[in-house]
Amino acid sequence: MNEMLKMKQKRRIAFLNKLYDLSDGSISNPINGAEIAVQIGLSDDGNLLTDIAKYLENEDLIKVAAWIRGFPASVQLTHSGLKEIEVALGNPDKPTEHFMPVNILHVENMIGSNIQQGSVNSNQSLSFNNEVKPELAEFLNKLKREIPNLGLDEESFQELQAEINTAEAQLTSPKPKVSILSECLRSIQRVLEATTGSAIGGHLATKIPALLSLFV
Repeated sequence: MNEMLKMKQKRRIAFLNKLYDLSDGSISNPINGAEIAVQIGLSDDGNLLTDIAKYLENEDLIKVAAWIRGFPASVQLTHSGLKEIEVALGNPDKPTEHFMPVNILHVENMIGSNIQQGSVNSNQSLSFNNEVKPELAEFLNKLKREIPNLGLDEESFQELQAEINTAEAQLTSPKPKVSILSECLRSIQRVLEATTGSAIGGHLATKIPALLSLFV
């Protein structure tokens, strides 16, 4: 197996393994894709994460419940994916239908910085003052408290929730990705500005430009 293909398999099984861990091995427990990315070191490469998710979904190993601008915002195991990862972990010396033996791929070592080799672009990391994270976290917490008062339809509610989850997952990363956070905030702003039944939405929307201005 050439090195490029081996790296692709490492990343795919690392993603599947982390989804298995975070979901407690449940096929009915959706997990935010950005949270998985952060924990396996892919938070700085959204295109790479999208490619991984599309491959796993096409092979019926995961289900992407929500795509946000091509980003897998909500993913969950399928029954096939559950069986595949449990076979891989239970028989690390044997190949599965989609992966080489885990002992060869060293999935246990893919969680963290090792998976970042060749994928991290330093100019994509956030560069802003230390007040941004707590300010953004405070805004997101306030937004979550006000969701019941916004009068959202189901589609808008799901979109807003997915954007909040993605932004919160980025905030847990030591190097949050500017493009993802910025797009999350802009999408949140669009949803809030479209709310017609509550002045709260419009008021919260006015807070977003100030937050975006803190990104350098």
